[in-house]
Amino acid sequence: MRKGFICTIVIVGIVLIVAGSALCLIDINSASQSELESLSGVGPATAKKIIDGRPYSSINDITRVKGIGNKTFAKFKDKITVGAPEKKKKSKAVAPSSAPIEVPVYSTESFQTIKCWNCKNVSQVSRELKSGWCPYCNAKWAVK
Repeated sequence: MRKGFICTIVIVGIVLIVAGSALCLIDINSASQSELESLSGVGPATAKKIIDGRPYSSINDITRVKGIGNKTFAKFKDKITVGAPEKKKKSKAVAPSSAPIEVPVYSTESFQTIKCWNCKNVSQVSRELKSGWCPYCNAKWAVK
């Protein structure tokens, strides 16, 4: 009786491991190089090409990567998926303005005039802040 129970547990464990690995699809838009290399027929160079070719809108798009033909694609097409494509961030460079930035001045007692130690520009700040950053040069300041 005990032997049969242990065999059943072992068989169920093997089935769960095999089913679990089949359910884990690799997202070709976000997978690491080592995850891509785990696919059949994909080596380090091809994995790098897959990463460089991102984003993909469907799994068939991966065939445009040099080194992945129909035969290679057929080996792993059931193991990949396409999630949301990662958007490549484009940074916009902004040239610094030579003219000082105008800071609104309020005539209340809760504001204090501060002269920046770095750029010597003057700005109005709330007394409640106690510290902050100069709007002209981003230097750290503190209200005494």
